[in-house]
This record gives sequence, structure tokens and C-alpha cells, in this order.
Amino acid sequence: FHYFMQRQQRLRFAAKVAAADALRTVGELSAVTDAMVVGLMPLHAWEQRVEPGIHHRSSLSMVQVVVRPRAEAVSFAALAGMWDGITRLLAVRPSIGMIQATGDSFLAAGPFGEAFRGADELAAQQAALQVVALLRDLDAATMISGDFRFTAVATAGPAHEGLIGDQRMSYRLFGAAVRGSNALLAAAPESLAGGNAAFASDWF
Repeated sequence: FHYFMQRQQRLRFAAKVAAADALRTVGELSAVTDAMVVGLMPLHAWEQRVEPGIHHRSSLSMVQVVVRPRAEAVSFAALAGMWDGITRLLAVRPSIGMIQATGDSFLAAGPFGEAFRGADELAAQQAALQVVALLRDLDAATMISGDFRFTAVATAGPAHEGLIGDQRMSYRLFGAAVRGSNALLAAAPESLAGGNAAFASDWF
């Protein structure tokens, strides 16, 4: 009987250890999955658990920026440092966030908080001010480094966001403000006398 009890205790202990290991593994895999998802969609969409479907945003401030190297050959370290700097500049501005980045360009917009689903003039103004501050700091950073110049366009207006797809969902931001921003960027010159260039629509 004594041997049987000891054996049962050992089995229970082994089961507890196995369960703890399994939970730790699940937690580690969950953390990896979360990091991958955050890297594939805007941070606010993950933090707020945006539901699948289309959601209207009545007033967004947004900026599109195309970053161009000043020389034909720019080191990988300089390029990585540029993108790291952009990420850091956005991280300290909670009213706007990175929506998409493609090649050497990115689009940032906001506000996207739950409280901003309707028209909130103060929140929209705060986002617009943060767009201006972002461009000011980016201008200073590129002037100091000397490796890059940028063209930026800012606009504001209604748009729609959503997670689209049945199984492999992807995030999309589209609507009047995005179309206006794309048109403005297409018409904007690359630079002004070798410096940075920033333009804004009448709605911004």
C-alpha cells in the first residue's frame, strides 16, 4: 500500500510538471503569434480587437511619406536606422499610428480609439497636431543624418477601416481621405531645392 501511494504521488507530480510545461509552451507560442499578428496589422487594430467587417471613421488625420536616399548607395545600417527612427517618432504620438508601410513609403493616421468612432473634434485636432509634430521631427532627423530626404502629404476626412476575408483576414483603410491623400502624393514634387517637401490639403 505504501509503495502504491508513493507511485501515485510521483505520477501526480509528473502530471503537474507536464501540465506546467505545456502551459509555458502555449504561452510562448501565443506570444510569438501575437508578435506576428501585430507586425501584420496596425497596432490599434490588435489592441482594440477590431471586429471583422467594415467600420466607418468619420474624421481621420493622415499623412503619407515617401523617403528617398540622397545617394545611390545607402548602407543597410542607415536604412534600418531610418525606419527605426520613424517607428520611435510614431510610438510617442498615441493619436496616430502606422497603418501601412510599403517599400520606402508609409501611411500614418488617427485617431482610432474606441472613443473616436464618432466625430470628436478635439481628438481629430490632436491627431492633426501630432502629424505636424511628426513631420517636424522627421525633417530634423533627416537633416542631421543627411542620408535621406522625404516628400509628405497630409489630409483629413472620412474613411473606412476593416478586417477583410473569411479565413486569411487582412487590414484595409480606404475611403475619401485615402483617395485624396493618394492623389495629392501623386501630384507632389519629390523635393524642394534638395530638401524635404511637405504639402497639405484644404481639409487638413
